[in-house]
Amino acid sequence: MEAIQQATVAKREILGIMNKCIAKPREKRKENGPVVENVQVPMSKRARFIGPGGYNLRRLQAQTGVTISQADEETFSVFAPTPGAMNEVQHLIKEIYTDDQEQQLEFGAIYTATITEIRDIGVMVKLYPNMTSVLLHNSQLDHKR
Repeated sequence: MEAIQQATVAKREILGIMNKCIAKPREKRKENGPVVENVQVPMSKRARFIGPGGYNLRRLQAQTGVTISQADEETFSVFAPTPGAMNEVQHLIKEIYTDDQEQQLEFGAIYTATITEIRDIGVMVKLYPNMTSVLLHNSQLDHKR
């Protein structure tokens, strides 16, 4: 019982000292404090956001020092050690989305493509600079020169 009474008195004394320094919470956050935000990723862009085998997520985490975890199917939680890192990762996420804007292609139209790789089963081609390479199978190629 004595120990509990002494602890109560000591606790009141410590709280009194703390209230002399700062009586209420700060109105705004420190400039270098950690930041947590939720990012909404539509299902149609989730594969592009994550990347093949989680490549894009790992790249974002390695470049900026943030931690990204999936809260649910469309929400990702981003923990950044500083607001600057949060701004940087938001900028990189926007870049991923702008690269994702695909051009509308018409069926049967003729396009000029860049061949990026030649394989035994076909060729890898790019129609636009920000587009990922696509396999064009040998059976779909014309046999004339």
